[in-house]
Formats: sequence, structure tokens, C-alpha cells
Amino acid sequence: MPGAPGRPTIFDVSRDGMTVAWNPPEEDGVLEVSGYIIERKEVRSERWVRANKNPVTMTRYRSTDLIEGLEYEHRITAINARGQSKPSPLSKPAVATDPIGKRQTQCCETGPHRRGVHQNLSKQSMLLRSLR
Repeated sequence: MPGAPGRPTIFDVSRDGMTVAWNPPEEDGVLEVSGYIIERKEVRSERWVRANKNPVTMTRYRSTDLIEGLEYEHRITAINARGQSKPSPLSKPAVATDPIGKRQTQCCETGPHRRGVHQNLSKQSMLLRSLR
């Protein structure tokens, strides 16, 4: 069986997803690693949930369908023809939230160019209406 993959790192965090990356195991158990299982859990929970339906072959994965504001940990298991490794060490916890300053702006024209509605769709949203 393969050894455990390296501790996952988390980056590119948003309100509904985060990217997980890890190093392959140092020991492959004589047979090449054929894939990885990614699991996540809320920090306050004991229940691990599989993030990917099918094993992935790359050492990077976008964990999606997260709930904004919750804190998540991830772990990785390597697979080869002999079986599964022990899980990796846990990632550092990361909160599913958009980075400060990230703005997703939507503009809906309702008439002449100078009349429109602009919505900031971030966590603290604000509605601005331009005046004639």
C-alpha cells in the first residue's frame, strides 16, 4: 500500500469553494499511485465527507459546494492496486469566504446609460441607484 500523501495546503478560497494541493506519498508501496480521495469536514464536526466522486490523478483539487462562513479541514488518501494509504495529516482550517476586497458587481441597465442599478454581491451587499 502507498504511504500517506503530504499535508494538504489550501488556497484560492471563496465563499463556496477552496483549492486543495498536496505532495504525493514518499513511498508508493512498489506500485504507482493511481489516484487520490479527497475528504473534508467542518472543524466542529467529527464526520468526514468525500469531496470527489471518483479518484483524481492530479495533486490538486477544487473542493466545492461549501457553506459560506463555515471552517473546513481536508485530508487526502492515496490509492494504488494494493489498496489505500492512511489519510494525510489534516490541512490547516480554512473559512469559506470571499477574500476582503473581492467584488462581484452586476449592472442592470434600466433605461438611458446614466440610469442603472448596481449591486455589490459580496457578503455585505449594498444597492446603489444612480440618479439623473
